[in-house]
Amino acid sequence: MQQTNDHHLQNVDIAKTSSIFESDCSSSFVPNVILSYSTNFENSLSIDLTFVKFDEKVYSTLNKKCVLNDLILHKKIKIPNVGTINEINLLNFPLGQYILSVQGTNIATAKYNNKNYTFDIANSNSEMLSLFKSVAICNDEPIMANRNEYLNLSRIDTINITVPKSINLDKKCLIEMKGYFKKDNNWNHESNIFSIYPYDTYSLNLNKITESIDIMADNDGEIIFIIDTVKYNIPVGPIMTKISFRNNETKYIGIQNTYLPNLNEHTINFSRIDSVSIIVLNCKITKLYQNYYETYSYPERNQLFV
Repeated sequence: MQQTNDHHLQNVDIAKTSSIFESDCSSSFVPNVILSYSTNFENSLSIDLTFVKFDEKVYSTLNKKCVLNDLILHKKIKIPNVGTINEINLLNFPLGQYILSVQGTNIATAKYNNKNYTFDIANSNSEMLSLFKSVAICNDEPIMANRNEYLNLSRIDTINITVPKSINLDKKCLIEMKGYFKKDNNWNHESNIFSIYPYDTYSLNLNKITESIDIMADNDGEIIFIIDTVKYNIPVGPIMTKISFRNNETKYIGIQNTYLPNLNEHTINFSRIDSVSIIVLNCKITKLYQNYYETYSYPERNQLFV
């Protein structure tokens, strides 16, 4: 499948780094997933791949559905699931009470240090935080003499900051995270600053084997499309833009791919993705479609994966 871009064709490796964030550490984790976007629909998936016969009893069809109503504004600030960290600093947050939660459980309250608010992961007395630090472990960690002071965010599904409703944040907020981050297969103890957009970040609940996403906005603007923890900057506007996928990463292949073996490299299985987010900048999304495969039995025509 060939993709082109009338403006600038961008093929980028999706790296498992920070959701909703910008940081230099985004090049440190690189699975083999490639996304491209185009306003030229002539080079989209060929017509013979809209119906795929696996054998005499199973077939799949390519379908389109509107998912605009599935675009939900984030109510909390998501922290990137990257690094093994011992401190989080809220750099340009106004005075207020900020609570850190892991897996939906409140674990810490930010302390003001006359400069900014800080979540001191290393020295917190929270029993729940200590529990998460002890259970969120994996084989791929840096060597640390004081392991009990660090939280491995790669083992956490959701980590959020709750902001009081009375607080008005800046359009773009900065969060600094200190700890160990992996670059070029080496762990480095450092700090990374991430940019977040608290009023322009939406979650998108997707599943199914997907060939592409079609998106249109009311005027020329930009979206940051995020799969798991990695972002793509994509220009959008009043002309429909197709976001296409290529996948060579087995982690994004599930049982639903069994009957589409020849399309695994031209699709992505959103049932294997933890989260999808879209940051919408200087525009409003007016149309959003998912082009996905459904698999059926024959002759019963029963859907195999609901």
